[in-house]
Amino acid sequence: MAVYREETSRVADAFELLVDGEPGDVQPSDRHDMLSAGDELELGEFDAGTELTSRWVVPDEPREIRSHVVVPDAAFDIDYDANDGEVTVEHAGSDEIGADALDIVVEPTRIEPAGWDEYETVTEGDTTTVAVDGEACAGSDRDPIGVVLVYRANSAITHERIDD
Repeated sequence: MAVYREETSRVADAFELLVDGEPGDVQPSDRHDMLSAGDELELGEFDAGTELTSRWVVPDEPREIRSHVVVPDAAFDIDYDANDGEVTVEHAGSDEIGADALDIVVEPTRIEPAGWDEYETVTEGDTTTVAVDGEACAGSDRDPIGVVLVYRANSAITHERIDD
């Protein structure tokens, strides 16, 4: 579902929806003549990894307004062991995810995101453990407060606080 959020109403055919860089099957002008705040457009279902982009095509040069990558539907269990200085993450079900597309960010202690190096595909029951002290966290004297599972470097699948 896409929602027009601008306060200014605009002609619907001034916008284009791209799916992985190509015009989508559904366009704003298919359902609306004018777009006003709150207008909705049902887009359908897309596979994880699909990139949806809305563009403003007026006046001459199309301009990207917003882009969104569809994230996998997956659950994760996260356990922080303060004594060992480790966070363990387990895939708890639903979609499998290519390991090269899935990172673990421990805020604010890790310098770089951690990966799932021992896996090609992360599926239910797979676990990995991330150190939150030592060399990987050089320069940070703060305790970890949260863990984010990140898909394709910029889309969060889940975020969990661990400092409670």
